Amino acid sequence: MNQLQQLNRLGMVSGVASAIVIVAQPAFAQGIAVTNVQLQKSDRGLELILETPTGKQPETFRTTYGETLIIDLINTQLQGEGFVEKNPASGIASVEVVQQYANTVRVKLVGTETVPTAQIKTTGQGIALNVNTDITTAEEPAPPPAPTPTPQQPEMGQQEPIELVVTATRTEQREEEVPRSVTVIDREEIEEQANFTQNLGDILGKLVPGFGPPSFQNRTNVQTLRGRQAQILVDGVPLRTNGAVDIQTRFITPSAIERIEVVRGPTAVFGGEAKGGVINIITREPTEEQFEATTKIGVGAALGGLEGDSFSNQQEQTIAFNQERFDLTFTFSREDTGSFFDAEGDRVAPNNATLDKTNTLNFLGKFGIDFTEEQRLQLTVNHTRDRREDLDFVAEASEEEGGKAVAVEEDLSYEDDTEPKINNTIVNLNYTHEDLIGSEIQAQAYYRDTFNRTRTPNRRFVNFAPIGTVVNSENDNETWGGRLQADTSLGEDSSLLWGVDYESQKAGDQTFNQLDMALLDEQGIVRKVGEIPILPEFDFNKLGLFAQAQWQLSDRLRFSGGLRHERFTLNLEEDFNNVVGSTIEAGEENFNETLFNLGLVYNFTDEINGFAKFSQGFSAPPFGDVISVAPDGFAIGSNFDDLQPEKVDEYEIGLRGNWENINASLSAFYNYSALGANLVVPSSPNEISSLARAPQRVYGVEATLDWQIEEDWQVGGTLSWNEGDSDNNDDGDFQPLSTRQIQPLKITAYLENQTTPGWNNRLQLLLVGSRDRAFDEEVDPSPVDSYVVLDYISSIKLGQGTLQIGLENLLDNQYLPVSSQTSLGGNLPQNAFAATGRRVTINYSLTW
Repeated sequence: MNQLQQLNRLGMVSGVASAIVIVAQPAFAQGIAVTNVQLQKSDRGLELILETPTGKQPETFRTTYGETLIIDLINTQLQGEGFVEKNPASGIASVEVVQQYANTVRVKLVGTETVPTAQIKTTGQGIALNVNTDITTAEEPAPPPAPTPTPQQPEMGQQEPIELVVTATRTEQREEEVPRSVTVIDREEIEEQANFTQNLGDILGKLVPGFGPPSFQNRTNVQTLRGRQAQILVDGVPLRTNGAVDIQTRFITPSAIERIEVVRGPTAVFGGEAKGGVINIITREPTEEQFEATTKIGVGAALGGLEGDSFSNQQEQTIAFNQERFDLTFTFSREDTGSFFDAEGDRVAPNNATLDKTNTLNFLGKFGIDFTEEQRLQLTVNHTRDRREDLDFVAEASEEEGGKAVAVEEDLSYEDDTEPKINNTIVNLNYTHEDLIGSEIQAQAYYRDTFNRTRTPNRRFVNFAPIGTVVNSENDNETWGGRLQADTSLGEDSSLLWGVDYESQKAGDQTFNQLDMALLDEQGIVRKVGEIPILPEFDFNKLGLFAQAQWQLSDRLRFSGGLRHERFTLNLEEDFNNVVGSTIEAGEENFNETLFNLGLVYNFTDEINGFAKFSQGFSAPPFGDVISVAPDGFAIGSNFDDLQPEKVDEYEIGLRGNWENINASLSAFYNYSALGANLVVPSSPNEISSLARAPQRVYGVEATLDWQIEEDWQVGGTLSWNEGDSDNNDDGDFQPLSTRQIQPLKITAYLENQTTPGWNNRLQLLLVGSRDRAFDEEVDPSPVDSYVVLDYISSIKLGQGTLQIGLENLLDNQYLPVSSQTSLGGNLPQNAFAATGRRVTINYSLTW
């Protein structure tokens, strides 16, 4: 298809969306009547009251530019003339209320020096906007303002800017005060990207600088953060279990998420496994209304020929109650995915990683009770069930050298609970006391259980030589733990956070399931006839003590620093025979590490600040990778280097700017580990990967930009570049790290337009660069080629709900994601699946 045809199709899409808006307009005919407008002074500033007979709060859209805040009230009509008042209070130049569109009332607040802030609530009179002002008198001059930057501009359609983050320091802190790079993804952004996929790894890949590009429907965590593994949390509960497969992004669905906070770069603030940073998934927060519910339904399909097998569907339901001292929040989601088709119209080759033919259920329940204004107890339960159904195809490496894997028809049926599946359950209990003996106390206890069984591979391609048969695998892991911390004020300018963490992991038996090969060949029936142990059951316990200080050294300079001492124990109770025929002697191995961090933030002006930091992160090695292929004579407790933890030191500097219409950041980092853990993948499919312990270094640059060009237009994007090396022979001669770890240049960009108050359109682009450095030095089996992906999202107010239309891979480009290209020519060429071609999704949500 030529470019003219592609642009013409895009125009057709816009035309269809315009038609939907035109059709939708009559649904607003019976709107909320605004019968009167009053402006009153209050203790906090001004209160603008829009009187309505119903007392119902409408949907709102906010936009800022210059010193102006625009709030559009959807489905409302102003009875009578508009309202205007000049200079009603100090800091406010004007307040204006007009009928902007047939079914939209616009409130326009103009500040004298900065953008006004306003909060909306429903009262007995109608709709109230509390406008903060800077009211001062000659007799009582106002104190000088604190030298903090202006809060970040909200994206169009966003109700409130998120100003506080908790993950970087474990306490609430303004993002501008954190001496390191942090990314916050709010619920509106998550829901927007969830139009394309429910796969959290793909959403993060499109929004987070430093995080690897989307793998496009890959259930495993193939992406790294700044070239290293990231710890993934749900409300502070760690999801990683030592020795388990990396599938943590499948443990929760977007509908259950309030926001995601990503700390980029190694950290030990939550303990181990965060060599590349922390991804903290914060679940849905209680509603402020007495009752609120949201229903969402959606469908999706490949647009190449609208293949029947490509159709998917999803349903979501959220119900929330808030009854004075207690609140309840429930979310339930269900998704059925069909088969995926690439831009050439071929079925994407399915394997353990792909999400085709998957049925996913997720339930989140949250109960909170406020004993007093200072004390709260909250219980959260999250359960996810992931099933592969109707697996009529398997993946096979294509005969064409360097080509994509292909789908081969093979109808399988499963007996006696042998089907592939993932189960994950999290139970999390939190208690907070805002003022106990001068400290804010937080206590947490949690439990998590995970089970994972892979699908049966294509036996025409893989015959696992060390075992001599075709197998699938399964493992079961159990974790429980707790945290206790106290945030103690040391005066007006300083504070100390201190506490203790404990976690106990029970890594269950990980086994290969031997299958009845004759039955599989003749009838396509998967029947388990035996087990081959891969990894024994072992205990892994961790205890951490920490202290973290914050100190405002001057009006412009802020210091933070702390330390953490971690002790952990590996206990193997019985001798174990691994898959290469070696006997691993039982025993106990004890480790300990003390880690430090230091950071400075300096405000050059009210709009620009800079930061510098040194931080350390650490991780225990993946014991399964070590034990499963260890040689004879390997004994737990013998202090082998292979079992020593990996400690990472990182240095980072950065600049952040926050002007009236522009938010931007730029940072550079360098990290080093003297005893890295690098997985070496062999070239033959019948060989086992090994773990190399050697010095590693990673360095890179990241940048972000968000620019409100004018009232209805916004552009922005991110840039991520990193590179890394490893000294595998420990001789000072560094070689490039594999692209599995050091992922190539990633650039994202978006253009967003609030076309009308009820219609928003967004184009977003992903550019992934090439990387052949590791291939040239025979580290990677193949080079990585660049590719570009363009997506389109349209959000339309329709009736009392919202219709969202998404077109993924709008230009229908044929390409292999980075995760697939790294499998070309390697030991798993059947994993080199192509990305999906042009695909449409349509979702409708209604809040009631």
